[in-house]
Amino acid sequence: MKILWEKSPNKLLISRSELHLWKVNLSEINKENRDKFEIFSGAELKRLRTFKFEKDRFRYEITHRMKRLILAKYLASNPKDLDFTTGEYGKPVISEAFNSLDLQFNISHSHKLIIMAVTVKDAVGIDVQYHVESISIESLVEIIFSADEKIFFSSLTQQHEKMKAFYRCWTRKEAYLKAQGLGLTVGLSSISVDINETPIAEWLRISTLSKKEIAAWYLFPLAIDDFYTAAAVTGGLQKKILSFDAKCFIVS
Repeated sequence: MKILWEKSPNKLLISRSELHLWKVNLSEINKENRDKFEIFSGAELKRLRTFKFEKDRFRYEITHRMKRLILAKYLASNPKDLDFTTGEYGKPVISEAFNSLDLQFNISHSHKLIIMAVTVKDAVGIDVQYHVESISIESLVEIIFSADEKIFFSSLTQQHEKMKAFYRCWTRKEAYLKAQGLGLTVGLSSISVDINETPIAEWLRISTLSKKEIAAWYLFPLAIDDFYTAAAVTGGLQKKILSFDAKCFIVS
């Protein structure tokens, strides 16, 4: 699914039938424009000071500014007032007392890109990966791919096809596990996903070592550009995707 990033509307409204995607490209953000530390929590400020490298500190700062400013806009709240907690395996969620809309969100970043997915009520996971040509795909396939996926991968003859299949597999699995709130507590090779460029079905097909099933999760392969691969996974109802550029929140 080709993603076209629109300008943010003045008022943010979302229904359960929608999946909203927000992106920031760090290369488009002036590093001198850093005047919103007052919206951070004490824990976020403490974490910010722990980063050794400026690029990591900058990415953390922009990610959390984006999170607070956009989610607060949906909730008609003060960004500083939002409180966050984590699930059993560390997935961030908005504390119930501050979440009148029952918003669910998930964030992923890779290289210069940060993407946040937002839904109402239904769990969501998002993963984006920058294509690193120097990595050894074949060695990672041994770690990430299931037996069925390795068979599919071995049938590909062109290196660029293998590269695309590798990133499709990686992002779809990560998005599924993040939607479940499991993160990396489950080995990626223990599950299988549909890694065709266009999935056979809109439902996410999941195979585990013990059973095969069509899981109650929707898969959204996301075509960002030639340098990134991304995927989103949501539960509950099928969604219409709306995608926005979050730059206006960061630089305002």
